[in-house]
Amino acid sequence: MAGLSVVPLEGGLGGVVTGVALGGRLEEGEQELILEAFARHGVLAFPQQSLSLEELEAFTLLVGPFGEDPFVGPMEGHPNVIEV
Repeated sequence: MAGLSVVPLEGGLGGVVTGVALGGRLEEGEQELILEAFARHGVLAFPQQSLSLEELEAFTLLVGPFGEDPFVGPMEGHPNVIEV
């Protein structure tokens, strides 16, 4: 966990999180730090992450439950992923 870092973006909204690998099991304390950063910054970017759709869904569940969007349909085979 020593490498996890959150740098606020200029303008007051958002932060960039580095030093964490989202594709596997998070180290002790990383989930709490990510949730705190999300609460503080509102939007988080995790650059240079290469996640499978299954890994993306698993990480998303650590942040909170899936929601539904009545205006955008999900990807085929992945009801909780919207292709952007």
